[in-house]
Amino acid sequence: MPPRADLGKLIDAKKELDGHTSDHAALDIHSEKHEKQRQDVVEIGSTVVIELLGDKPEYLTVVVVPNKDEFAGQDGQVPIIPDSPIAKGIIGRVAGDEEISVSPTGGKKIKIIRVTNPEQPE
Repeated sequence: MPPRADLGKLIDAKKELDGHTSDHAALDIHSEKHEKQRQDVVEIGSTVVIELLGDKPEYLTVVVVPNKDEFAGQDGQVPIIPDSPIAKGIIGRVAGDEEISVSPTGGKKIKIIRVTNPEQPE
């Protein structure tokens, strides 16, 4: 039989393991949260509402497109290509990220307000 201190550690470890494995709902919630985070990541094809930070904040809706010439977006949407400073600053980021530098000198900063991605095929 293990010493009393080791037995206590084993009991604590089993309780922790039981708590993690018996609650499948928690695993489902974690999976849904992970999927939501993945959907909120800016990528090519994303429509992104950004706030231009400064004395007078402005809001802009941009769409990251491979080629501006083929863009047929809605009024008020600004197409940006992946090589543009704004796209380089936001691709891979998520809604809520802020103080993102989007100019070569670092002078212009933005905050990502909302990210909408095209529907992913199942």
